[in-house]
Amino acid sequence: MRRAVTVFIVLFAALNLVFWLFCAEKLWGEDAVSVPAELLEDDRGAAVTLTVPDTPLVWDGSGTPDFLSGVSAVNGSGEDVSHRVTVSVTGGGNKERTLVYQLVQTDSRTVTAARTLYLENYSGPAIVFTGGGETVGEEDIPSLVMLLSTGGVLSADDGFGHDITAAVQITCDTEITGDGSYSFTFTVGNLLGDTATLHTALSVRAKQKGPTLRLTASAVTLPVGGTFDAASFISAAWDDTDGDLSGSVRVEGNVDTGTPGVYRLTYTLSNLRGEEAAPQTLVVTVVK
Repeated sequence: MRRAVTVFIVLFAALNLVFWLFCAEKLWGEDAVSVPAELLEDDRGAAVTLTVPDTPLVWDGSGTPDFLSGVSAVNGSGEDVSHRVTVSVTGGGNKERTLVYQLVQTDSRTVTAARTLYLENYSGPAIVFTGGGETVGEEDIPSLVMLLSTGGVLSADDGFGHDITAAVQITCDTEITGDGSYSFTFTVGNLLGDTATLHTALSVRAKQKGPTLRLTASAVTLPVGGTFDAASFISAAWDDTDGDLSGSVRVEGNVDTGTPGVYRLTYTLSNLRGEEAAPQTLVVTVVK
């Protein structure tokens, strides 16, 4: 009896082995047991071969550099996996850099290689700000780069003589709590990852709560017989909630362009909730 049990166990184990060797894949389908050849090679320890040119790469800033030119990667199965290679530039602050190439295998191991990069005619990125005494509105800060560059007081260079002013980032170093002088930080980066920073102070006109009313000038001189349009001196009349309120501006006072003299006009504005903007005054002088 004991001998019969032993024989039965041996036969069962043999049948089970045959099942797993020949039947399991067909029973559950090929998708359940197949794996990419690349994964098999990586798991078996066949490292990816990463090849980079032996000669240094020289770049003088012309065009967009192709740091991956001549770089190739092949896995253990002989498949081209060059598209998985990434590159970074290290050694900032000088004209000789290192290009570091990396490829992360499917088993999380990393293959690396390096190549020397020489920079010709390179001085590093720079920001130039020639302004002084500008007053900007708090609401204008998001578009401050465009405003200052259009005004000709802000520019940035990538270190090769190329204009990268549009890439400048401007942030106010402190919270704006009212009218006054505030410190601003200007930063810009180039394709090499090098950055330039500039700190300067700007006068800020804090954003008013409620409606905003501003004029293009506070005083104007006209000749006798000239034309005058009070509405043409309104530069801003709006509210965060109500939007454009140009049609709601009230003007107190009159100007007689036929008679020399000094005339004073007062502009007022209120939004749909009855909140009033700070009154603005325009002095009009009519001369012979």
